Amino acid sequence: MSHQPLAAFVSVQDRSADDPRSGHRAGGLLIDSDVVMVPRPPAEVLDPGYLFDVVIVPTAPDQGDGPPPERIRPRKVVVQSVDGGGERSPVAAYILLEAASRHRWRAFTREEAARLNDALDGCGGDYWSALRRFGIVPDGLGAAPPAELLAAAPVPNGDAALAADGAVDRREQVYGSYRELAERKCCPSPRCCKQMLLGG
Repeated sequence: MSHQPLAAFVSVQDRSADDPRSGHRAGGLLIDSDVVMVPRPPAEVLDPGYLFDVVIVPTAPDQGDGPPPERIRPRKVVVQSVDGGGERSPVAAYILLEAASRHRWRAFTREEAARLNDALDGCGGDYWSALRRFGIVPDGLGAAPPAELLAAAPVPNGDAALAADGAVDRREQVYGSYRELAERKCCPSPRCCKQMLLGG
């Protein structure tokens, strides 16, 4: 795996929360300018009535003159799940954003994506474990980020934040096992993910 530094961290945010720290529901990675990957996503992201935003913050806010934290609404959500004998478990969500982020994303090659997916079975379907195993995500970042990263994130825009999204397309792809999922998907390769999200 390449040792491309992780420049930005993603937080799935409950839009009804008062501040980003209490609104955090799941962590993720920016894998293209307008696509995020969320390992072990909350089931609510598939609920048409659930309003959430994606907050993107720099992993090293005190270094350099990079873009400030951003809050962007979702355009489409695809959750990939494994159904192991009647118990369905969300493995990852891929979210297409309404607007492109100005932060640098972590670009995965097809080879890197294949190695991550191959490691899923041994990690019990936990992408965070696989990402840490290959040194892509440092210790301290994951499903629950350090509170200081979220402290400077944009807050919801008052009552306007609770306005319904235009039309967030929410879909689920279900696989019979982690092995089947690994063999049939090529995300988080950016081009592959974009084709999947923009497809039918």
